[in-house]
Amino acid sequence: MSTSYLRKRTLAETTYPMDTTTTKATSKRRKKQPNKNILLKLRTREIYTGIHDIFRGTSTPEKFRNICLKQSIDIFENGFPKHNCILSSSSATKIIEITSCYNLLFVLTQGGVCFAFSRENCRKICCINRSPDEIIRSLFLNRKNGSLITVSVMKQDSFSSLKCYSIPLKYIRNGKPDHGVLLFESECLRWPGFVEFDEVNGKILTFSAQNSVYKLWDMKNYELQHIIHDDRVQEIKISPGMIMLIYMRIGCHLPIKILDIENARCLKEAKIPLYRNKKIEFIEQFGDKLLIKQENETLHIMDIRTGYVNALQNAHSLNATAFVALHESELLLTESKGRFYIWNLSGSLVSSFEGNVHSYQDSSNSSLYIIGSQDLLLAFGRKAKNEKEGVIRIVSILTGQHLSSISDDDSTGKNALSEVSAIFYNDERNEIYTGTADGRLHIWSN
Repeated sequence: MSTSYLRKRTLAETTYPMDTTTTKATSKRRKKQPNKNILLKLRTREIYTGIHDIFRGTSTPEKFRNICLKQSIDIFENGFPKHNCILSSSSATKIIEITSCYNLLFVLTQGGVCFAFSRENCRKICCINRSPDEIIRSLFLNRKNGSLITVSVMKQDSFSSLKCYSIPLKYIRNGKPDHGVLLFESECLRWPGFVEFDEVNGKILTFSAQNSVYKLWDMKNYELQHIIHDDRVQEIKISPGMIMLIYMRIGCHLPIKILDIENARCLKEAKIPLYRNKKIEFIEQFGDKLLIKQENETLHIMDIRTGYVNALQNAHSLNATAFVALHESELLLTESKGRFYIWNLSGSLVSSFEGNVHSYQDSSNSSLYIIGSQDLLLAFGRKAKNEKEGVIRIVSILTGQHLSSISDDDSTGKNALSEVSAIFYNDERNEIYTGTADGRLHIWSN
């Protein structure tokens, strides 16, 4: 099955199948991971991580102390939009992504329908879909130029390639989402091609599999900045200020090259030592550190400048998606069997805590969210195992302390937390937005 491929920032990956009735993830570089891996969901929520820094210490419990359910919205209250071709699916109404800025709320369903709401009056402004055959698979709020970027597949080409549209928010406020412009028309974004958004550097990376060309674009004006055409390149990773080119493995070494992201000047070339005959499960760049995980081996952290290597002790079971790089605090967050672990880049354990999060076994869910300066985690779970009653816990990543919680007791008996399929925190308004499988949007505020 052919698949088009989208990546949000360096550590977040989402795939889009031609068969739009499924959500199976495939990739040219990685094996499909078990749906039970809750950190895979968390990694896809890293669009805004590290932008705002408003939560510190003891102020956190106060901010969440009086939060309760203020609004409940049926996003399909006026019926299903006529211009969507897969809404017959029973799961098409499930809310899988919520994002917000400038008093606008965007809600995306598993069926590929996206709605814009006004946060001022909680009224629906418009449906973002441009045509009856457009299936929107992901959203990116481009704060560099005040626009919403939608990533879609279309029925007319059998849902085989990605289409990116940039829609200025001023047009969405006026109910005119069709005033957007098509991006990257010169690129063939058929699988295994992809588009990756990196807000930290203000760049967009595209890969056209047809001619094996990587291109780097400016996020503010969408102008082409660099072209990388080298058949030996197997992967490209982006981190603050740098691009890492990963070449074909040669025996027990992996050649890499580090480029300056602004001028493509070569900063470093190296050959990374590997265990012979052991498969590479993943490799990621974390500033001047390289994270390498091979089959049945622990995660190794290599200093690119000196070649010195540290390892995460007792982390042999860590799989290819069970970590989140917290760039702001220079820490790693990993998860194993429901417990979270925090590591520093020297390989030492900083803290750990029981997640007590019972996420749904569907990789499209986003029931975890990192907020603030990457020091707090919002997690949806159950009050107790086998119970239907839900709870959102606010946990300090640095200490593992449970700072606050929001339960169904705060929902005035409406069972708003009996099932949560998406969660988002708006730090501008100090509000939490949750979505459900039946298409209801809940707004929690104090």
